[in-house]
Amino acid sequence: MKTNCINLKSRNLANEKQIASALGLSVKTLQNWRWAGGGPKYFRISGRSVRYLWAEVEAWLEGKVVANTSEVLS
Repeated sequence: MKTNCINLKSRNLANEKQIASALGLSVKTLQNWRWAGGGPKYFRISGRSVRYLWAEVEAWLEGKVVANTSEVLS
């Protein structure tokens, strides 16, 4: 039988405070990005509780790498 369960122990989930601290940002900045449709992908656990996968945050950061100031961020 095939299931769609998420193995939480292997997923390395982090809350918004952990992600904000790792990125040197405020929690409010992450909240604003979620509202505006930007920032790293996340899981909405309940109405006010969100979790991020470290791998998704790292992938999102990789997309922000630029070589010079004339490059446009995505």
